[in-house]
Amino acid sequence: MRSAQHSALILTYRKPISLLAVLMLGLGATACTTLSFSSPESDEPQRPEAQGQGDDGHEVRLASGVVTEGRSNVSGDLAFAEDDRSSVTRSSSFQILPIPGVGAFYMPAHTLKDMRAQRSKARARLKDHPEDPWALRAMATYELAIGNPHGAKTYVDVARGKGLGFEPESSLVLAMALVALGQSDQAAEEFARAETTEQGFLLANINQGMQALQRGNASVAATHFSRAVSRDGRHVMARIHLGQAYYLMRMHTQAIKQLDEALVVDPSNLLAHYNRAIVLHRGLREFKRARDSLEIVLSAPETGSSLRKKALGAVRNLDRDAQGRDNLATIGSF
Repeated sequence: MRSAQHSALILTYRKPISLLAVLMLGLGATACTTLSFSSPESDEPQRPEAQGQGDDGHEVRLASGVVTEGRSNVSGDLAFAEDDRSSVTRSSSFQILPIPGVGAFYMPAHTLKDMRAQRSKARARLKDHPEDPWALRAMATYELAIGNPHGAKTYVDVARGKGLGFEPESSLVLAMALVALGQSDQAAEEFARAETTEQGFLLANINQGMQALQRGNASVAATHFSRAVSRDGRHVMARIHLGQAYYLMRMHTQAIKQLDEALVVDPSNLLAHYNRAIVLHRGLREFKRARDSLEIVLSAPETGSSLRKKALGAVRNLDRDAQGRDNLATIGSF
């Protein structure tokens, strides 16, 4: 049983560092005071399973599992297309398709335009032309969008049963439906079929990269995003997502390079600016540059509510950490 004289002094600091000292005071044989530094769990984003080499040159093998950091999603404080869809449409011909219970996929923008109207048109066309490939694909896309992957798969299967082939957009829809159904091996086969066109190649790899991030595997995600960037170096979203994957692998310098490349193509892309700020703050600890990027996001009139909320939270975290660093420097000067 501990002595009543046994005391502990715990000093909490935001940047995790190792135990600095244990000071034994002459207060009796059982009395001691411990000085230690610890970090709140929500301070640094946990990172999904991945292998690679971090900026310190050491091999990185990260613990698997979903990154939560309190209120945050799979990738800590990072922001994705759902947080600012305008960053997607301004930089490519793609759009986001949120699938309930699964996540978001990228699709050609024209397939998601006026989906209810497309559904009505497709139904009417199928009455007279039951083998119309466009109508069957439009119905499959609609079923996927409302969270019915079984229905989406059925429409694609019907098309293939009628000998309508394996055209890339149908393969993408089927692949996403299979992901939602938990059939990952079959989904990978359909993504591979979609790669026969330029657009299909980009969509297949970006979507597989996003799924890898959601599964907690940044290394596999980086492989897919790198393939997309190698095919189209000016694809802004592929660059942004590659930067996010590198960040989660603690390859912070490479992450910044990808985000900077995205901003060369689209200097006003708010997702790139925001994620750049997170890497500068959390990864490289460059607080001034991080704040500059966040100021761009917060000063832009087109910043949506979701991204603005994240940016305001990031500013608070940044100011807190900067103050903590200054306090530590002051203590060290004594």
